[in-house]
Amino acid sequence: MGRDLNWKDTDLDFGMSVVMKKLQQLNLDKSPGPDAIHPLLLEECATVLAEPLSMIFQQSFEARTLPADWKTANIVPIFKK
Repeated sequence: MGRDLNWKDTDLDFGMSVVMKKLQQLNLDKSPGPDAIHPLLLEECATVLAEPLSMIFQQSFEARTLPADWKTANIVPIFKK
């Protein structure tokens, strides 16, 4: 996986179609995150959620802040032999 280290802020697109595409491409085998929303629900509701999420992402980007909940993660150790 190569990453482009020369990206610019102007390269970011929070348009409704981009958000909807990402929601429809979620891995449905993954567990819910800290918000307890299963990826299957997000994928099934993509057409309804895309516009409000797009607006939230754009406002967050313009304000240069992230909601505190977005900085939370559930980390569970998996012990192996």
